[in-house]
Amino acid sequence: MSHPEITEVPKEFFVPKRFAGLRLLQFIKLRLPGLGKNTAAKLMAAGKVTIDLETIRKDQILDSGMRVTVLMRQSPSDPAAVDLKLDIIHEDDQLLVLNKPAGEVVTRARQDVSCKLLDTLANYLGSGPDDEIRPRVVHRLDRDTSGVLLIAKTVECKRWLTTQFEEHKVEKKYLAVVHGEIYEDEGKIDLKIRPVSKRSSVMRASRSAGRDCLTEFKVAERFFGYTLLEVFPKTGRTHQIRVHMKASGHPLAVDPTYGGHEELKLSTLKRGYRGTKGRAESPIMDRLSLHAQSISFASREGAEPVCYEVDPPDDFNHLLRCLRKYRKKSKSSIEDW
Repeated sequence: MSHPEITEVPKEFFVPKRFAGLRLLQFIKLRLPGLGKNTAAKLMAAGKVTIDLETIRKDQILDSGMRVTVLMRQSPSDPAAVDLKLDIIHEDDQLLVLNKPAGEVVTRARQDVSCKLLDTLANYLGSGPDDEIRPRVVHRLDRDTSGVLLIAKTVECKRWLTTQFEEHKVEKKYLAVVHGEIYEDEGKIDLKIRPVSKRSSVMRASRSAGRDCLTEFKVAERFFGYTLLEVFPKTGRTHQIRVHMKASGHPLAVDPTYGGHEELKLSTLKRGYRGTKGRAESPIMDRLSLHAQSISFASREGAEPVCYEVDPPDDFNHLLRCLRKYRKKSKSSIEDW
């Protein structure tokens, strides 16, 4: 019987001023709460702990600015044990702008004690749950939506950005591939949104009950049976674009919760498709056909708005290439990503 290879992964932390005078074992326990004190002592004795790249084998008092690194054994078969590769678009002393991959949640569920994205950001910043500088969620992207994401580092920045969202001063643009051909060049959907039931996370559109919600869109490209949209949500409700597109009769091409396919395959798009005998067909896209392309906001009071934009990932690009090749209807109105 083969066993998964065990690798050693460094966990690096900087010592802030308020932790000056703390003992090393206490500091490690604060930064790695799942690691027992005895285990931390054993790692030190084995030479797996360094301070400023010098091996430390005994407990000692820390000074601010020190860099503590703990080399921990982790199995690659445990995906939760390995940090994500962060795609940082912008970083300053107040915030981070990320290109979030599809498949990653932004917040911890009630039953979960960890969130890989937030845990990776905390490790990147060298911060604990009670630190002044730590990742703070400002807005959300659904797990299966890719694209630009804002993360505040400080309480002040989170408050400022949250106010900007509430006052509709943050401008967002999404790309969405939806079912059907939308013939008007632009439009808006002004429908309230509410949960389908008190205990459900699934939402529905309503003309009379729920929270006010407005989505504007422009047609970027038309195909036989599908449309590529630029979507501009003017409010920030749960599943807003997905719910509004369903209500308009044009759900996302891939969105099983709100009327789209569970996945899109080439056989769905290509007439006369012939697969390889004995081999299952791989999907072109098996997550939401939605990408958060850009966000524009003022980072602080009195500052001019800045805009950050991220290109669609490979699967979204692949879907567009297939649509242009097998469902082409007119000359593209936007460039190939």
